[in-house]
Formats: sequence, C-alpha cells, structure tokens
Amino acid sequence: MASETTEFRQFLTEAKRNAYASGTGIAVRTTEDGTKEIAYEREAYRYKDCYTGELDFIGEEKVWHQGRPVWGMNYYGFTHEPIEGFPGFLLDCLKQVPVEAPYRGPATVSSDRFVYSCSWDGDEQWFRGEESIRYEGRVIFSLAFHGGRIRFE
Repeated sequence: MASETTEFRQFLTEAKRNAYASGTGIAVRTTEDGTKEIAYEREAYRYKDCYTGELDFIGEEKVWHQGRPVWGMNYYGFTHEPIEGFPGFLLDCLKQVPVEAPYRGPATVSSDRFVYSCSWDGDEQWFRGEESIRYEGRVIFSLAFHGGRIRFE
C-alpha cells in the first residue's frame, strides 16, 4: 500500500504542476456550457481539472487509475480584491504543491508583494483545507477545498 500511495502522490503532484499551475502551454478545452477542462495522463493514471469562472470560480479535480476513478477534490475560490500580479503569484505557489500534501500549494510562500497560506486536515484519503493570499496585510483571495479517495464495493 505504501508504494501505491507514493506512486499516486507523485502522479498527482506531477499532474497539478503540468496542468493548471503550468500557466502556459496547457491544452484547455472549453465545453459547451463554458466549463474549462485540463487533462494530464501518464501510464495508468489520468487527471482532469474542470472549473467554471475566473475571479470567482468553482471546480473539481479527479484521478483515474487503470480507467477507474480513485480520487477527487472540489474547490471554490473567491477574489476579494483583484490586484495586479496576484494570478501569476498564485500559479507560482501552485507549482510548489508538496508531494506529501498534494492538494494545492505549500503551507506558506512569500514574495515582495504577496503572502500565500494554505492549511489542511487529513491526508489524500480524506481531507479539507483552505488557502488565502494577502496583499499589504489584507486578504485578497480565499479558496476552500475538500476531497479524498473514491471507492467502490
């Protein structure tokens, strides 16, 4: 089980860094209803991130292993105040998603203008958490997420 967990975490981290967080060069498919989909595959794993909205948005990530859904996460992000440079800073934080907690970004990241914070409870089997970005001490962006494994009988 430990090797399966390690393999899964490595794939999920790789997928997140190469999908939305990559920022450029990603294949985004826009569906008929305006939902954006970003997919990533390697060997027996497949990842898909689907979201609707921009400054305020809702989305879902799922992972399949050998064609069977095994993991999912839902998220909702809210932009309190759109500050120039914040979207790029968020992407930089998401590229740093840690293998040991492959949900969003690391616990904290600071730049000369912004501070990113992410906290969570649980592990990839079941988790929930939130992230925020501060600018000059005030919160300009918040996001809540939760998810876990998908099991069948």
